[in-house]
Amino acid sequence: MAEWGFDYRRSYEALGVDGARRAEIVAPLPVNGGLKPFERYLVISNSAGHVAS
Repeated sequence: MAEWGFDYRRSYEALGVDGARRAEIVAPLPVNGGLKPFERYLVISNSAGHVAS
């Protein structure tokens, strides 16, 4: 799923996971090409006429 740049941050609130709990269970995992899905999203969004914010 990460390959396509899905953002699961909204699910934390739905599952009752607040910032303090998230800090306990989630850690960054730097990987080669980690920004590629987000760059792809920007390209797709821009080509569809959307303005990236």
